[in-house]
Amino acid sequence: GICTQCQPKAVTLNQQEYRHCDFVEFESPSIVENFINYWRETGHQRVGLLYGRFDVETHVPLGIKSVVSFIYEPPQNTDQKSIEFLKIRIILSLKILLNF
Repeated sequence: GICTQCQPKAVTLNQQEYRHCDFVEFESPSIVENFINYWRETGHQRVGLLYGRFDVETHVPLGIKSVVSFIYEPPQNTDQKSIEFLKIRIILSLKILLNF
């Protein structure tokens, strides 16, 4: 575990004027658990892009929910306070092919 002094500060979210979705659902608990476990084990920050679909949320009038199928984690170096994105080989290969 991580001691309370080492934990990142709490995040406060403000409501958007227009809501894109009312609820986020994961197809499987392991999707989010695998992502969060990296932070639990290392204390390092991590960025992931959520991929999935939008669906009707029946518990909210005119509700929309996001159903996450997987989390893509782009190549990155991380520590407790920062994230550095690494170049993706596909982009480098395209630049070589196109002579950039």
